[in-house]
Amino acid sequence: MTAMFDFIGFLIKIAIYGAIIFAAIALFGYNQLRALLESVKAAFSNIGVTARKQVSLTNQLIEVVKGYADTEKFVHLKISDDISAANLAQLQQESHSMVSAISGMAQRYPDLKASQQYNTLMEAIYNIENDLERQRERYNEAARAYCCGLI
Repeated sequence: MTAMFDFIGFLIKIAIYGAIIFAAIALFGYNQLRALLESVKAAFSNIGVTARKQVSLTNQLIEVVKGYADTEKFVHLKISDDISAANLAQLQQESHSMVSAISGMAQRYPDLKASQQYNTLMEAIYNIENDLERQRERYNEAARAYCCGLI
């Protein structure tokens, strides 16, 4: 009878140790997934910040161009508080088309093309576009790490 109680006690100890080990592994895994999720959120947020910088620079460029071409009607781009992938893609597209239109107009106005402020803003916009591409790559890497962590 004592041997049976010892065996039951041994099984209970194994079950308790197993539960503790399982809980530790589950907690560690949960913390890793939370860290990966936070890196995905941070990477997406960085894309939003960079896109807002791009829109701001594009609006500054519009102000510079308005002084050279009164006949052209450029509308300032608006930044929404809604940070969604669709909104960011739309902002990117609008900004890109506006910069393309301004670049085309600069060909007609040599004084604009020679303006230091114009050249500085165009260089800053190109740098922001490169930065935006790097931010997207970081986001994709973080999302891939998060998805692979879930599988």
